[in-house]
Amino acid sequence: MMKQIDTQGLINGGHTLSRVVPPPASLPAIGAAMHGTDAILSAQERLNKRTHVMLDRSGAILAIGERAKSRIAELCCYSIRDGQLVANKTDAKEPLERMLKLETGAVDSAIVPCSTVGGHVLLSATGLCQDTILFSLHIASPGQGAELVDLTKAFGLTPSEAHVVELLLGGHGPSKISEELNISVHTVRAHLRHCYDKLGVSSREELWQTLAPYQI
Repeated sequence: MMKQIDTQGLINGGHTLSRVVPPPASLPAIGAAMHGTDAILSAQERLNKRTHVMLDRSGAILAIGERAKSRIAELCCYSIRDGQLVANKTDAKEPLERMLKLETGAVDSAIVPCSTVGGHVLLSATGLCQDTILFSLHIASPGQGAELVDLTKAFGLTPSEAHVVELLLGGHGPSKISEELNISVHTVRAHLRHCYDKLGVSSREELWQTLAPYQI
């Protein structure tokens, strides 16, 4: 970035020091910066599977990830209108307004029902600075399983055992897993016994407690 030097300088202990004065930002430069922020938010979305939106205190969108654009379009509780993130329902309006007032560094969260996805929107936000809020939205609906690290590497499960565990944590029972994988219920239960032994657990609850930190 080009810098301008203040020729008057600053006097300090008899020495003249040049003071660096950054040039005023132009509109194209601001636009390029926001475009770069969009790319950063999109990259974060690919990593953590959440949607990210950067807003000013009025709710105007300063930057938004690609995932956020598509997921927000699915919602009945929030939408994007004229460059603003807006609440379409009363129970969605209060959390948004509250979070737009967050102090810098403060964090808040809320859960908002959304009939179009058959579940809820998990909304969280933090104050980035005096003028900017970063929002994260996650759609939680039935049938969404946990995305886990490679369990074959983490715990020595076979690919078949790992697949059974992932389906189990996604809410499928042995009979449903049997249908899904086209194997017998006896085979499913055998896989589960091996998984429990390798992970040192004895129930589905203990299995989840062990694997919850391994979500990505």
